Amino acid sequence: MRKGRELQNLPVIETTRGKVLGTISALLVADEHKLDGLYFLTEDRKTCFLPMERVVKIGRDAVFVQGGDEDFGLAKDSKPQTTTAAVVMTSSGRSMGTIDDILLEEKEGN
Repeated sequence: MRKGRELQNLPVIETTRGKVLGTISALLVADEHKLDGLYFLTEDRKTCFLPMERVVKIGRDAVFVQGGDEDFGLAKDSKPQTTTAAVVMTSSGRSMGTIDDILLEEKEGN
């Protein structure tokens, strides 16, 4: 298992050319509690979305992806999920506390 915060600020490297595309800034977690993708910031501070299908490997020191930088764009209908200070509430609106981090099963993406 791996903590979500360990992914933040990792470089995103395109495998064909070895080009650094940016650094991980946030995660997108689906309603089914599955990691759908990663957001990364390019050198010019542009936010791009990286779907998990494009991830070749999440290594200790970098995230390796298929495709070039022109293949990634911001998913306008998706909201990135930070891995710190997310408030947990009941359906009636009662605060239960905060989430400090998430755990990822690397093989499943959960």
